[in-house]
Amino acid sequence: MNIGVSPSGSSLRPRGEVAEGVSYAIPGRSESIDLPLGNTERVIVSAKEQKAFREIVSQLDVGTIISYPKACGLQQHLAERFNIGPEQVLVTAGADEALERAIGCVLEPGRELIATSPTFEMIPVYARLTGGAVHQIPWLEGSFPAGEILDAVTERTTVISVVTPANPTGASIALADLQRIARAAPQVLVVVDLAYVEFADVDITPDLLVEPNILIVRSLSKAWGMPGVRVGYALGRAEVIDWMSRTSGPYSVSGPSLAIAQARLQHGGENVRNFVRTVRAEREHLIELIDELGGEAMPSQANFVLTRFENVAAVSDHLAGCGIGTRRFPANPDLQDFLRITCPGDEKAFQRLTGALKAARTT
Repeated sequence: MNIGVSPSGSSLRPRGEVAEGVSYAIPGRSESIDLPLGNTERVIVSAKEQKAFREIVSQLDVGTIISYPKACGLQQHLAERFNIGPEQVLVTAGADEALERAIGCVLEPGRELIATSPTFEMIPVYARLTGGAVHQIPWLEGSFPAGEILDAVTERTTVISVVTPANPTGASIALADLQRIARAAPQVLVVVDLAYVEFADVDITPDLLVEPNILIVRSLSKAWGMPGVRVGYALGRAEVIDWMSRTSGPYSVSGPSLAIAQARLQHGGENVRNFVRTVRAEREHLIELIDELGGEAMPSQANFVLTRFENVAAVSDHLAGCGIGTRRFPANPDLQDFLRITCPGDEKAFQRLTGALKAARTT
């Protein structure tokens, strides 16, 4: 039997979905960038927050290292926080794993996922890795295309994936639109990624939890400032949570990460609320400033603002020259004129950003 030889000389080959895929690439950052506002995590941590984190880490029990991790404590805490049963909670290695498990438990060859475009770029990747098809509905600006999404639903559709506030646009989806989709397609799992919901004016989690075919995915990487511990979670119907639990091993989140996450949730609420208030104020100021400077700021409920500039490369380069990093999307034809700027949540850093923006538009 001749199974062929790869270009490297080996007969090993990945399956088709892997061969056709592209690894997630974190944009590089110049050493001259000391205020990196291109990604969406927290880049500045106050002295008070640093002290709080050190106290949490210093109190870690050695048992969290020498024993296999148990997520039941954090699972129970989250269940109580959202007034649901622990069987409706799955703790995962970041929101990414929750999305991958949710998609993987209902999608397969011959089935289809519907998502908007642009969206969090790993969602189509996770879908294609199952062998399922992906149908994306354009939504860069304007009203959320609930009608178009429902029109695209067929007997092959098993997942509808949405992100609100959306990444990279920052746009939010009205609760009524999500309810409309879920109720019109009860046979479809509607996965709602709420990674940035703490920054939104309204948290729609309680309203979504009553919909039996909605699965909520949330993160401790953004407002809670812990991307390094890799903790996220899914909330939804117990049956769906059980399906998701079958898609991976039992120990995907480390013991220290579970302990840090639970302590942070129990004792860090005030600090997080203060940070969120600061970011919301910066966001509104940034949107107003960009409009004054002749750019076009997209409405945002996230911790960042997506902005269209005629000379986006020049603005980005000027900010980089000031040591401020931003995110461009040169590979996406719909976003080539846009720049995503994350709000630092720090007065001094925000003044530096606004000053650099003003200088960029006058040079």
